[in-house]
Amino acid sequence: MQHPFRALPHGTERTNDSPQHSPLTGMPQRQLNEMLDVISHRFGLHGLQAQASPGAGITLDNGDALYFRANETVDTFDVYFRVDVPPAVLIQPHLIHLISENCFSDITRSPMLFIEETEGILLLGFTDVDYEDIHKDAEGNIDVFFSEYRKLVQFLRNEVY
Repeated sequence: MQHPFRALPHGTERTNDSPQHSPLTGMPQRQLNEMLDVISHRFGLHGLQAQASPGAGITLDNGDALYFRANETVDTFDVYFRVDVPPAVLIQPHLIHLISENCFSDITRSPMLFIEETEGILLLGFTDVDYEDIHKDAEGNIDVFFSEYRKLVQFLRNEVY
């Protein structure tokens, strides 16, 4: 399955793995870069490398973004989608509850949702993704993330109309 990626911004570099970083913060970053190498080879995203903040990012064709970010553990990382929310949807009361109920009630572990109303964006986050699992089936895992993302985008579109 092909996903609608755009070219990465110029200047994306690996984080500094110098000895001044603690082993705990350096190790997750290296593991994330290794995992991103697998994804960049699969999807032709040359130069996809993790940074300390906000992480490695890909801008999707529709203007939304996908970020991969190391967390404080050695075994896991986080994946976030930044989704532009239509203004008509932002005025919905209890929007996060509405999204959770309509988009993610059928999955055992709901993703993290956060709305930044002033920016008009929503973050859809999958936290504590296991490096071992993603290495076994990177494409399958990416497809799962995109499936949940598409569910959310479809719901937001339907709410506008």
